[in-house]
Amino acid sequence: MHLRRAACVLLITGSMSVAVSPPLASAADAGEFCSRVSPGDTSFDVADPALIELSGLAASRAYPGVLWAHNDSGDTPRLFAMFDTGAALGVFDVAGAAATDWEDIAVGPGPIGGQPYIYIGDIGDNNAVRDHVTVYRVAEPSNAPNGEGTLDGVEAFDLTYPGGAEDAESLLVDPLSGDVVIITKQVSGASKVLSIRQSQLDVHAPVTMTQVATMQIPDTGPYDPNEKLALPSTMATSADVSTDGTVVLVRTYQQILAFARAPGQSIGDALGGTPCSAPQVAEPQGEAIAFSANGDRYFTSGEVQLARQSAAIAATDPLPLARFDIAPLPTAAPTTTVAPTSTTMAPTTTVAPTTTETPATTAAPTTTAAVVASVTTVAPATTSTSISTRPTTNSSSHWWLWSGIGLIAIGIGLALLLPRRRRPRRV
Repeated sequence: MHLRRAACVLLITGSMSVAVSPPLASAADAGEFCSRVSPGDTSFDVADPALIELSGLAASRAYPGVLWAHNDSGDTPRLFAMFDTGAALGVFDVAGAAATDWEDIAVGPGPIGGQPYIYIGDIGDNNAVRDHVTVYRVAEPSNAPNGEGTLDGVEAFDLTYPGGAEDAESLLVDPLSGDVVIITKQVSGASKVLSIRQSQLDVHAPVTMTQVATMQIPDTGPYDPNEKLALPSTMATSADVSTDGTVVLVRTYQQILAFARAPGQSIGDALGGTPCSAPQVAEPQGEAIAFSANGDRYFTSGEVQLARQSAAIAATDPLPLARFDIAPLPTAAPTTTVAPTSTTMAPTTTVAPTTTETPATTAAPTTTAAVVASVTTVAPATTSTSISTRPTTNSSSHWWLWSGIGLIAIGIGLALLLPRRRRPRRV
């Protein structure tokens, strides 16, 4: 009888532990991200007049606050460095590279741990006739960009599509695995998602990409009904992923889509989910998007040459650089594990009253006026002057541990409930 009671307790406890496992990313998760994005700040312009067909944008990981950019086809193989306010920093030739149709750029991990690399996607193919496309990889420079320079040690990776030539303008690099992801550009909105593992990159032979997903980009029509240059809303023109790998942004000429990525999920699987519509601003030809290095904002820009030629904008209008701030995740109140109520529980009057906490007046004053809950095990705020944007870890991040404990408890409970084989009595 006692064994049966113990078995029931184990089964109930195990089921409750397994139930705390979090679900995979959903549309609600993506919507939560979009709700934290502010309206775009359009007070910034790209200062360098040579950037008139800005097609790729990426945030430096080596130098926070610096953006790398490049023009579309027709330019030489070079990268522009600028502050995230649009102020010009310099121009760098990419040694040994060719510029057939550069369309996007990303910064991510590479063969040397801790060294950020720039990935340049020479992947444009409007007529789908190229027998291969090329992705260039080069380490970020050892010195902060300032003036003119040359990026040496460039590697070129030739890539082919599994089903023939495709046009593409979106490239990103998974910050967790280093895999390269390319999204094709289709007027129908049915874009293919292709991946190349970091270990597959080979400078000696072309690599065939693997299609890992198909995403259907919705037709939303023009973002600005009065826009004179209304390009299709279904054609992907750029993409980026946050540095922690949890959010993927895909932009088109008329919209920005945000996809949530769950722990353990591939980028291809994430792009097969339901996105939310992230804030944007009206741009004549939106071609570029990039997260900041610490993920607290994203930037958009594009091309103005066609808009000027078609008189959609004035010839003197600058190239805008829009910035969208992302509010941090709300910090959840700390949870306390309370023992189940029973007749053997100690009376609540034995709990130390809150008046025994250290008064707030004893804390060192701060200029940020932040209010911090008093916890005796936390080091004083004066020991650090930096603010981390990494999401606060809580007990839900250990769901796998509770799931394992729960499954063990269920197994023991079932074993106790199984009928035992009785031994025959001796006469």
